[in-house]
Amino acid sequence: MEVTITGVNITKGRPNKGGSRIIAFFDCEAEGFQLNGCALVRTARNGLTVWPPKIEGPEAVRRSIVIVDDMLRNAIMSAAREAYRAIGGTDAEWIPTGEAAA
Repeated sequence: MEVTITGVNITKGRPNKGGSRIIAFFDCEAEGFQLNGCALVRTARNGLTVWPPKIEGPEAVRRSIVIVDDMLRNAIMSAAREAYRAIGGTDAEWIPTGEAAA
């Protein structure tokens, strides 16, 4: 699955109520879609995940973006993590079991 990171910016966000903290915002292209404003997130359990762009306003629920394919989510997370590291990010060291070869 090919994912291209087209932009990344490190941020020093604070943890949310659930303990997750955004460490970078990024834009990417994957599977024929361009997603602007995704977030690379350090989870409360010290894992990494990605959040799709946040849509706000009265139509947010109807127009939301959800990544339902776990392989695609993992490919986006891996590409975002590598781009984050490439620009000096230092909070994405954790690598889940089975992903060491990625």
